Amino acid sequence: SDDVFGTNGDAYNLKTGFEGCSHNQLIINPGGAGYTDINDGVTTINVDIDATSGNHGNMTNAVTAAINAKYGVTDPSEIADHWLYCLPPGVTTSIAYAYIDHWMSVYSNEWCNYPSSQMHELGHNFGFDHSNEGTQEYGDVSGMMGSSDGQDEGPMSKLII
Repeated sequence: SDDVFGTNGDAYNLKTGFEGCSHNQLIINPGGAGYTDINDGVTTINVDIDATSGNHGNMTNAVTAAINAKYGVTDPSEIADHWLYCLPPGVTTSIAYAYIDHWMSVYSNEWCNYPSSQMHELGHNFGFDHSNEGTQEYGDVSGMMGSSDGQDEGPMSKLII
């Protein structure tokens, strides 16, 4: 929860990143209030699916089904507006992905911990596409909808000479 909400003092996280970029117009708070095993907006869901490359679709479907069954809902968005699925290493060949105008974003292992990838993928959930520069998709690295850099303290800066 610290990398997402700053609950243990992480100064730059998903919550502070969106607050800063939006001039406090977008506030991200932990969801799941009233559910005893969702602590600071985080829970662990275990599924019986092989953690093998290319199996991310089966795994995300199993996680969604397990959330629905565990909490008695028909859709995880009944509990929280957005869900970050943090998958074991090697399950997906991408570092992360998300659906436009959706509640789910999916991350490969440690990429779930980086505000740059969290903000990028939730940006897709909010309806944003990639930040291009010229003809290069992901080319604009000055903001979070360009290339995610795997850093914990913000987007890559662009040197202008």
